[in-house]
Amino acid sequence: MRGSLARVWVAVLVLGSGCASTDPLGRIDALRITQKQYTDMVRWGDVERAQRFVDPALRADFVRLVAAFEGLRITDAEIGEFEHAEMTARVTVTYRGYAVANLVEKQAHEQQEWYRDEGLANVWHVRPGLDAVVTALGGRLPATSPATSPATSPARAAP
Repeated sequence: MRGSLARVWVAVLVLGSGCASTDPLGRIDALRITQKQYTDMVRWGDVERAQRFVDPALRADFVRLVAAFEGLRITDAEIGEFEHAEMTARVTVTYRGYAVANLVEKQAHEQQEWYRDEGLANVWHVRPGLDAVVTALGGRLPATSPATSPATSPARAAP
């Protein structure tokens, strides 16, 4: 009887260990949810609400893009693979859309760089690349070009 009971416990431990999460704090899940919300807001033209996800240091420049998005319609958004570390992540999103002025659908890629706030909170912020989306879809950037491209912004350094 003791041998049978021991085997049952071993089986329970082995099977139970297979269910253990590799992300016990839910950081990756929080990132995926936040990133999807942000991308959906951009996709549906709700750029003003999307700013709450943007790196606070880049929000003023990001808000300047709101006018550029008024002349664009995004018809689809496809979220690519996530490259993530403990505190940062990179996601490429492919948008399809058009400028209302010319009605020719085009494809644009946004390289989103995400970072997580310090501590245990699962608060993620994006460093967007929407200026490339506006340009690729045939929109016009504001007179003062926003620093929202990861490749050109000095504010892109990891926090």
